[in-house]
Amino acid sequence: MASSQKMSRSVRLSRLLQILHARPMTSVEDLAARLGVSDRTVYRDLSSLKTDGLDVARRSRTGYGVGDEEGLLYLGQEEIEA
Repeated sequence: MASSQKMSRSVRLSRLLQILHARPMTSVEDLAARLGVSDRTVYRDLSSLKTDGLDVARRSRTGYGVGDEEGLLYLGQEEIEA
């Protein structure tokens, strides 16, 4: 994506879920770099996903993941796009 084009919020949230699905222990700094946004935007997006009912949590000071301590929640493309 060209730097002059901004990613829509819905696309960014979808990409955020895809990244957390592929790499569950991802730092905010890494998420921000991958999405091309600030750390603050990532924190807002994580909060938004949590408010929407996804179990997004910080894991052992190593990064963020989706799911409970017993296992991570894996979403299919249909759930991500919903």
